[in-house]
Amino acid sequence: TSDCDYRFSTQVAQQISRERSESSLGSELCCSHEDWHVGECIVRPVCCLVVVDVQNDFITGSLAISNCPAKHNGEEVVEPINRLLDTVEFDCVYYTLDWHPDNHVSFYDNLHLRKLHGTSSVKSGEEARLFDTVVFEGPPVMEQKLWPRHCVQNTWGAKIHENIKIVKKVSPFIYTKGTKPIGGLVLGPYFDNSQNASLNRP
Repeated sequence: TSDCDYRFSTQVAQQISRERSESSLGSELCCSHEDWHVGECIVRPVCCLVVVDVQNDFITGSLAISNCPAKHNGEEVVEPINRLLDTVEFDCVYYTLDWHPDNHVSFYDNLHLRKLHGTSSVKSGEEARLFDTVVFEGPPVMEQKLWPRHCVQNTWGAKIHENIKIVKKVSPFIYTKGTKPIGGLVLGPYFDNSQNASLNRP
C-alpha cells in the first residue's frame, strides 16, 4: 500500500474514532486499522463505505435499538455517515438492508407456520416468547432467534432512514439480505445462513 493510500484510510479511521471518542470503539478501530496494514500489499486499493441497515424499523420502528438494553439512539449514526459521504472520496458505497418477506422465519408471529425440532429447548408455540431461540424442523434444521416483525419488503420500516444521503458522485449498491422465507439469522452484510441475499444498484 502506498503512503498516500495509507494516509487516506488513516483519515477515515481517525474521523470515526473522533466520533466515538467517549467509547472504546474508536480506539479499537484505529488499532484494527494499524494491524490490517502490517504486511499488506494492495496493488489497486479501493476505498468503500458500507452503510449497514440504517432502516426505519431499527431507528424508531418495531425493532428500534433505543428499546434494547443499551438504549442507544439510532438516529445518532445519521450525521457521522453523512459527513463521511460529504468529505471522503469513496470509490464505492454499499447500503445493506434487511429485506424480509411477510412470512419470514425470524418473525415471532410466524412461529405457527413451522414445526419445532425435537432438539428445541422451546417445545411449543404457546411456550415461546419474543427473543427466544428455537430450532425448526426444516429442512433444513435451523436454529432461529424470534424477532418482532421488522423490515418487511416494500414497507416504511424497511426503507433507509429519510435523512441518510444516497450518494450521487458514485453509483451506489443496495445489498438486500434475508429476502426469502427461510433466510434466518443474518450475522452481517456478507453472510445469510440460507444464502438469501442480493446486490443491486438502485
